[in-house]
Formats: sequence, C-alpha cells, structure tokens
Amino acid sequence: MDEADLLGAAYHTFRDEITQYQVATDRTTGDKFRFYLLNRRFEHVQPVVIYNGFGSTPNTTLGQRYLWSYARHLDRPIIAPMADHVHRRTDRRRFADSHAHALARTHPGSLHVAGMSWGGIVAYSVAESLADHADHLVTLSSVGTLDGLHRHAWRALHMLRREGPIVRDAVETIVGDFDPHDHEHPAPTMDPLSKIRRSMIMQRKSLHELPDTLHPGTTWHDIIGVHDALTSYSDHIDAVLRRNIRHPGSTSITVVRNHGHMWAHMRSTLAELLAEALERKESGLYQEAHFARTRDDFSTVDPVPGWGSGSGSGDGVGAGSGARSGAGGGSGADVGESAKSDTDREEG
Repeated sequence: MDEADLLGAAYHTFRDEITQYQVATDRTTGDKFRFYLLNRRFEHVQPVVIYNGFGSTPNTTLGQRYLWSYARHLDRPIIAPMADHVHRRTDRRRFADSHAHALARTHPGSLHVAGMSWGGIVAYSVAESLADHADHLVTLSSVGTLDGLHRHAWRALHMLRREGPIVRDAVETIVGDFDPHDHEHPAPTMDPLSKIRRSMIMQRKSLHELPDTLHPGTTWHDIIGVHDALTSYSDHIDAVLRRNIRHPGSTSITVVRNHGHMWAHMRSTLAELLAEALERKESGLYQEAHFARTRDDFSTVDPVPGWGSGSGSGDGVGAGSGARSGAGGGSGADVGESAKSDTDREEG
C-alpha cells in the first residue's frame, strides 16, 4: 500500500470507530457519559483521554475533524468523552468527580489526559479527580476560568478581525451541527444551550488552584499563546512556576510568542504538539520552559532559537534537555520576562 492508501484505510477505520460509543454511568449521581474509543489497534499503549473545545463534542462535524487529526498523529488509543445526561444543578468539582468515576469504569488503569480550550478546564478538573490514575496532563490553549473573561473581550474582537474568515468557517460548521438530519447518531446534546450550560459548569478560579489540587504524581505540560484572547498567559506561567516550587520537575510550559488561541485553524498543529508532549513524557525528557512561534500559514510551530534546544533535545517544539533549566532552555525566572518583552507581531 502507498501512503494515500494507508491514509484512506486509517480514515475508514476512524469513521467506523467514531460512530460507536460506550455509555457509562456514575452510580452516585446518575450522570451518564459517552466514551468514543479510537485507535483501538494500539491497545498495548497507554491511552490518552482528549477533551475538545467548546462546540466540538465527538458527535459533531468539528469535533470529529479534531479527533481525526489526533488519530493521525497519535500512535495510541484515544478516549473521546462527552456528557450524555448531566444534572442541571452541579458545579465543576461535582461534574469532574462524576466524570472520573464513569471514566474509571471504561478504563480502570492509568491514563494520560489532554484538553484544548474549554476542554482544558474539563481535562485538568478530571485529572484532579483521577488523582494518581492521571499519569500526564497536557493543556492546550486552555481557558483559565470564566472569571475575568470580560477583561479579554476586546482581545477576542481583535482575533475575530485578524482571523475572521477562519473563525467564521468554524462557526458555520458548529451551527450546522445543531441540525441532526445529517448525523449518524444525533444526540440530546446537539442543543447549543446544553453546550453553553456545560461550559458554565466549569467556572470558578480553577487554574489558580491547580498547583495545589493536582496529584503530586501527575506531571503537567501547558501550551499557551502570548496573545490568547480568552485567558492570560501570565496566569498560566504563574501556575506552572508555583507547582514546580511545590513539586520540582513536575510541570513545564510552552509559550507560543506570536500567536493567540489555537482553535480550529490549527487542528494538525495541536495534534503534533500533543504527540510531542506525550513522547517527551514517556522518554523522560524534561525542561521547565521553552518558547515557540507559529508559521505564517499556521501549519506548525517552530522552536525559538536558543529556547528549548539544549542537550538531549530532538526536533520540534520545545524538545529539551533532561535538566530543569538546561542549556538553551528557559529557567522559570526568565519565562515571564521574555514573554513580556516579546515584540513579535500578533497572529491572534
């Protein structure tokens, strides 16, 4: 088989797997969750649970586009969850605990956990609940909290102006998902208000508490853009540095200096970043901080020369040395100052 045939066969398998799901119930709350099991052929490898962003659950077109990118780049099983029925009166902690209980019934062993944007809040909330069963947490453009989002409203408008056509295309895809006629398995969560309600569940100052609430045995890698319109990169840097004070060598960060929120236009890049973060974790490579910048066509991100290129590094974003702040890498004290002094153009 040539490369095109292999890709076609892989996509055919993906389409078969994405139309099936398991339902697990938390016996305490009665909340039900769906779990889509992808890349099953890699069953000998530790799975990763992936939470997409707002409006892109696994039963939507946009959500499936994200998951196809992850399936192509990750040689490991993927568990893609979504809420099937959740009580209206709940909060972040109760929601995450309930979700973790249901997830443990689907896969009782250790897991990697990853989430993008709104899914990042779900990811680190569930990782807290999984405790020592969460091996490695990766957050990509994770929204910190709903608290204070109004402060970033003008930056969000700027992003719409700069990336308007891309954002509009994604919004049209999401809107199309609200019509169940073309779906192989329409769900009650197709209602856009249900998506909004589940996002509201994730409020409170959760990111600020994460250094104290994440299990000490869980490692964490955070990826954030300096110009992210939906959160403050300085909050992310602060959380990473505070956790490393409590648990040295447990947490790392990639700061994308010339970009904002890595949304639908960077699906493949997000998948590459996640694959690399998991590979570094399992290879024992660690570096506290590294910088990167996105290419003009958003096709990928490249390491900034002199950052994340120390001894023992590999190709790609932030592949770093085993030392906490080795040669070519950024020590924690340098991270905030370098990001603040960045004069690169904004892309988001």
